[in-house]
Amino acid sequence: MAVFGGEDAPRNAFDRCVHLLDPGGSWKQGAAEIPGLPLLGHGAASAGPKLFVFGGRAGGPNTFDGSTDGERGELWAYDVQVDAWSQPLEGCDKGSVVQPEPRSFHAMCSGQALKNNNSDESDSIFMFGGCGLHGRLNDLWCFNPHSSTWNCLCPGGSEAPTPRGGASLAAVSAPSGNGVRLVLVYGFSGKQQGDLAVFDTEAGKWTHVPQEGQGGDVPSPRSVFCSTTVGRRLFCFGGERVESDAGHAGAGEFTNDAYFLDLDSLSWQRLQVNEDGPCARGWSGCGLYGKDHVAVFGGLDSSNTRLGDIWTLLLA
Repeated sequence: MAVFGGEDAPRNAFDRCVHLLDPGGSWKQGAAEIPGLPLLGHGAASAGPKLFVFGGRAGGPNTFDGSTDGERGELWAYDVQVDAWSQPLEGCDKGSVVQPEPRSFHAMCSGQALKNNNSDESDSIFMFGGCGLHGRLNDLWCFNPHSSTWNCLCPGGSEAPTPRGGASLAAVSAPSGNGVRLVLVYGFSGKQQGDLAVFDTEAGKWTHVPQEGQGGDVPSPRSVFCSTTVGRRLFCFGGERVESDAGHAGAGEFTNDAYFLDLDSLSWQRLQVNEDGPCARGWSGCGLYGKDHVAVFGGLDSSNTRLGDIWTLLLA
């Protein structure tokens, strides 16, 4: 599990190093620092031995003015094996390279769940929406690390999900065996969202699933929850159910419930976990920990305190 960047106070980005949690429960800090400014609100996803980081903010006012304190548009890769940062698009003619506009609070995931299907897209990085230079976005992109190229899968528009940030994105192989099934989960569009949207890369279109069309123990609408893919399910924890009147400078109403979303049936299962687990929070991170655990790290609690605790859950 890797942790990078974030904020230690409202809108204050800090820490330019990657921190790795080993199976024994010990943290290791990489020596290499990301060049330039520290980031918050960035997207990150791992593919092979590399952690890919796109966009984010360098802190400062909550505006879309395109300043150095606003949205960023660089793509970085951190190689865990050699403890080094690189820019996959370095040396490319930016005038001729198709790439996403700068943004923050977007959803990113990798195709690593496709590895068991020998898919050529198992190393791809997928990205949806976020806060752009002029407002919220609903475009969908794919980055191929082998060719170092971006491909716009959907430019957005009325056929795409409502523009939003703070959502989650998961990738699994399509049930037909052809292409990739991308599932967009909840998020914030000016209000908390409770819908799902599925993008089929073969068909090239979105299918919208409102809250009433989902099965099982459907969660309340929320954003900035943490999630990680476990097989063909998505583990989701916490999140913000009611936003703060102070925006990113304040803390909203958070939850500490945990769910599995079946990425095929789009049915939810609420997990019965011990009551003395993590407090209600949003903006935290999580990932697989060993073969049968997930780990949840940090976040923001209802008192607007940045957290540094880590919790593990056995997926029995």
